[in-house]
This record gives sequence, structure tokens and C-alpha cells, in this order.
Amino acid sequence: MSQGTPAAQAGLQIGDEILSADGQPFQPVRSFANKVGTPVKLMIQKTADPATRQEVTVTPKLLDPLTMFLDVQKASTQIIQRNGKKIGYVHLWSYAGDQYQEQLEEDLIYGKLRAADGLVLDLRDGWGGAPLTALNIYTARGPSLTSIGRDGRRMTYQPSWNKPVVMLVNEGSRSAKEILAYGFQQYKIGKVIGTKTPGAVVAGRAFLMQDGSLLYLAVADVYLDNNLRLEGKGVTPDIEVPFSVEYAQGKDPQKERAIAEAIR
Repeated sequence: MSQGTPAAQAGLQIGDEILSADGQPFQPVRSFANKVGTPVKLMIQKTADPATRQEVTVTPKLLDPLTMFLDVQKASTQIIQRNGKKIGYVHLWSYAGDQYQEQLEEDLIYGKLRAADGLVLDLRDGWGGAPLTALNIYTARGPSLTSIGRDGRRMTYQPSWNKPVVMLVNEGSRSAKEILAYGFQQYKIGKVIGTKTPGAVVAGRAFLMQDGSLLYLAVADVYLDNNLRLEGKGVTPDIEVPFSVEYAQGKDPQKERAIAEAIR
């Protein structure tokens, strides 16, 4: 569940089954239509046992996707203490804009991830759109910079990430995220963990129809390294970890395996 979202604030967890909304059978979109800012009572079930049913209240928000994806990326960014090491974690829901990679690099070089001993880069689900240069920070080399203030305090910055990094993908990591997973493996940057990506790589374009619906249409084929086509094939992780979402109670075995791999 994305941190900072109305669902997370209401206490919903990955794997919770939503049974009803305001007393009516739950519909993923229709149940929240025209209810922005209005509390909606959800009946949820935490496990297969009906005794775990409970009512929670969620207040829908009208969100701009570009802002929302950046906000939840920031909210996901954290340091996880494990076995005496600091593991950085960030979930990039979208790469469709320069701001997402810029925020990641800011956190890696100057921000809260700078002191981490390893990194889990979570590319599961969401949108693609990543630039081909997105992997440069893990492969580039350059001089470090140390600044010493008048108080004698020293601060050292590395322009690239040369510590362990692992990537998380799943069947929702599509388009340019699949290209990044391919490059991650080809250049041996780190392990790719999770489940096979869908092979949905061809370039697409969205068209707004007269009835207000959106048509997303493929407009260009895509090949990597001249003749490799991932469309319909996808990327198979180095370490496959299945994840059954149903009644997961907030547990994430793919993330836990990635953290374990990052501290090796």
C-alpha cells in the first residue's frame, strides 16, 4: 500500500479484501465516484476467516498523477536497519518525467539515502517512461567532493552510487521499466528480484476519445541493442520470488528477499 495515500491513512494493507462501500457491493472506481472529500465506510476482511472483518473509513482525494507519483515516491523513501546495516529503499511508481529520477539522485547523493550501505530499487507496478540514462548513476565513476565548512565540519559527496543495489520487478513493471531491468542484468549492476515482467515494451500514445474514455495505442516498435525485442517476452528475474497478494496482511516477501540480498 503506497505510503501517504488515503488508503494507507485509513489503515488498509496489501492483501485486504474490500467487501462493500457505504453498504453497497464494492466497485473499484464506481464506489468512489463523486465522493471526493467525503468519508466512505469500507467493510474489509483481513484473512480468509470472516471473523477478521472490520469497518474502516477512507476519504477519497482528487489527485494529479504526476504529483501523486512523486509524493508517494518521497513517502516510500526510507532507511531500513537490518543486521547492523542501513538499507535504503525507494519505490518508483513512475518514470514518466524527469522529476522522478532527479528526486532519486538527490536522495542518493545528498539526501536520506546517502548514508545507506545498500539500496533496494523497487520498480514494481506503476508507469514506465524511464530515460536510458537512468542507470548511469550506478555505472558511472567520478571524483568525490569533500567540503569543509568554517566550523571544520566535513561533508563528502559521491556523484554515483557504487554500493550494492538490487532491483524489484513484477508483472506490473512494464515499458521502460523492463528496459531498465534488462540493462541491470546486462551490465551486472545487481540482482533483479521478483516475478517476470509482462513484455509490454512497445511505445504507446494515449488518445482522449469523444466520450471521455482514453485509448492507449501502440505507435512504435522497440528493439534493444539493435535486434533484441522484449515485447511479449519480458525479463526473468535473477531470483524469482512469488507473491500471492490475497490476504497478505501487509507482508511483502519480494521486498524482504531484496533487503536480504542487499546486505550480503
